[in-house]
Amino acid sequence: MPMTTLAVRAATETAARYVLLNQKGGVGKTQLAWQLGRELAELGLRVLMVDLDPQGNLSYALGLLPAEDAPENDATLSTAMTGKWREGDPRKGGDPMVLTRPYPHHPNLHLLPWDWDHFTMVRTLDVLEYREARLSRVLTWFDGLFDVILLDCPPSLDIITDNALHAVRDGRGKVLIPVEAEDFSLRATRILLSQIETKEENSGLDIDIAGFVLGKMTDTKLAKDCEAKLRSIEHIEILATVRHRTEIQQCVREHKALRDHAPDNDQLPAFAGLAKRMAA
Repeated sequence: MPMTTLAVRAATETAARYVLLNQKGGVGKTQLAWQLGRELAELGLRVLMVDLDPQGNLSYALGLLPAEDAPENDATLSTAMTGKWREGDPRKGGDPMVLTRPYPHHPNLHLLPWDWDHFTMVRTLDVLEYREARLSRVLTWFDGLFDVILLDCPPSLDIITDNALHAVRDGRGKVLIPVEAEDFSLRATRILLSQIETKEENSGLDIDIAGFVLGKMTDTKLAKDCEAKLRSIEHIEILATVRHRTEIQQCVREHKALRDHAPDNDQLPAFAGLAKRMAA
């Protein structure tokens, strides 16, 4: 199907939301958000990726970092969430697309990028009313414009992550948990599941977990043992397994997703299969 056909595909009224979350860094959250977003776009879905990580790695990977001299109080994720910029609300005639940047290699994929105020956003949100609902309000602006929204979270459980979980509460979306096949990642995943359960109990929210994505998989005994332990966790399945490949890491340097950088890579079917499963 030609890219021009995909670009004009009508979006559904309410975008499906997925939070990519693990409080341990280096497990592949950003790579999963990027590769999955690209594969969902390949299926004809309009996809918005949201870079919530103060490190801005997703924005860097796509080559879409904002300029350092961007005007203060300009249209950014931070100013939208903190209420300094309100002009994107379509109910008031605004255009939320000014917040986004297009991925250069496919017209159906857009990014709501990191910005220079991310570093102070946590402190700002902490003193605002409805602080956990700020992101969800902004995301509603994009309903009707996108089919899927992928939220790349920081490797921590702070107010930004609370906003992401609030955005997928009560059937509005699901949590996708990337896990690396090693002991620290497995331990962090178990702690994360416990913390999500505690948050549900304390807040009354219902948070659905879509499943695990096992990344950087190798043939070592350690990796296989971690995989077995992950499979032993009840009621949560491994949706996809991605093996370690250097070309996946090279995508960052090329600012191209795996399909655009190395379309013959043997791990591309893993990302494509996950996208098809989610789209279905």
